Amino acid sequence: MLRGRGIGLLPLLLALSSCGSDEGPGPVSGSLPRRGTEVWGIGPEAEPAFARVVFVTIDTLRADHLACYGYFRSTSPFLDRLAERSLVFESAMSASSHTAPSHASMFTGLPPGLHGLLTNGSVLPPEVTTLAESFRTAGYETAAFTSVEFLEGIARGFDHVRARTTKAEGISNAAISWLRKERGSDRFLLWLHYYDPHRWKMPDRVPPGRADAVRASTTIEPEDVYQEVARRHGLPIPFAPAEWRLGDKGEEVTTTTQAEILAWIDSYDAQIAYADDQIRRVYESLEELELSGETLWIVTADHGEGLGSHGYAGHGWQVYQEQLRVPLIVHGSAGSIPARRFAGLVSLVDLFPTLIDLLGGTVSGELAEWTGRSLRPLLAGEELPGVAYAFAQRRPLRTTGGDGVFALLDGRHKLVLRTTGDDELFDLRADPLERVNVLPSGGEELARLRAELQRTLAAIGTQGLASEEGAEEWLEELQKLGYAR
Repeated sequence: MLRGRGIGLLPLLLALSSCGSDEGPGPVSGSLPRRGTEVWGIGPEAEPAFARVVFVTIDTLRADHLACYGYFRSTSPFLDRLAERSLVFESAMSASSHTAPSHASMFTGLPPGLHGLLTNGSVLPPEVTTLAESFRTAGYETAAFTSVEFLEGIARGFDHVRARTTKAEGISNAAISWLRKERGSDRFLLWLHYYDPHRWKMPDRVPPGRADAVRASTTIEPEDVYQEVARRHGLPIPFAPAEWRLGDKGEEVTTTTQAEILAWIDSYDAQIAYADDQIRRVYESLEELELSGETLWIVTADHGEGLGSHGYAGHGWQVYQEQLRVPLIVHGSAGSIPARRFAGLVSLVDLFPTLIDLLGGTVSGELAEWTGRSLRPLLAGEELPGVAYAFAQRRPLRTTGGDGVFALLDGRHKLVLRTTGDDELFDLRADPLERVNVLPSGGEELARLRAELQRTLAAIGTQGLASEEGAEEWLEELQKLGYAR
């Protein structure tokens, strides 16, 4: 049984990873054994539900900073309008609080410990089938435009890849040019990645006028803005100086004034608004082409951001809700998807089997049982049967192993297990900011979550505990972005 403190988790993982083997525990590394997934039942003759798919990922975007998720500012006017005509998921969870592993989970349907890509700069193992490979098999053209270079490591299966460190306008310009001049078919999978909200700690990178515009859109009195931010982020009310951890290398900053915090929030919100406007440009440009068939739009984020919640500014160090809860908007351009909001729990790993289902395919292979579940019934206005769980894990912070943080949610309760430090159990309905650890009185809920999490950890073994070194070709970029020294 998993203990109340994380100190007992590593021995358990070592034991679980060796179950059924005469060779003992496998190596503590990020590599997969020779097993994987495959997709069958699709081909160029398939009759998919949508002629095109545009898959948009916005880096570092908390769901609660969009007006369509209850925010008090208009940071996302285009996405807000789109949400009114879409299926909006209110409880969508990322599988990782780190960029590349989260994207790899979306594109394989697997948690990081099973698809094998655990850190930025790593490359997705070849034995795991990707979304782009599946679409290409189904006769789709595939193109990817990412605003960081290291995401090229998960772009296997895309015919056209443009991975550069660039702002949102550069992504949209390149994508619009491809749509108008370079694509060879009306049937395609297009992935767009916008990094801009990640740059909130760089006010000089905010496009001119954006911060003023989001401040002007505030629906509450200016003197109440800090209190509203503090209420959402769990900051002290009234304001008091506090230490915010900036990253996973021990950096800390003292928030000396209330104005300083509000300037960071303004910067974050302004970067969201900038990305939102650039997504609008691509949407309108695609509509102007009047292509035959319907376009499926998926808009989500790889992870959220701390912004002071739990005393942390970033994302990769923690797996609290501010890191894991992300927006998820699914839209059919011809109105085939009923507009509504779904409050039930879903995971971003569900996107892979959903899209394979829409292609008319089926996921198989040794890891198939660990992929997410198809959300296709929801797109038709129906419901999903059964109890949903969402699993997430933090990226390893060292390459020597023994460094893991894992979370499991069931919609109301959330269990966090650590290889070192205290484990936590939260009742998210009563305590959405995760302030009160109710693990000592967890009872049946704790036992149920532990049993389910133990099943997942048994499959992952020690593979989710350590990382491989990032690829040298992206090391300079990773250093500039603050991911590597």
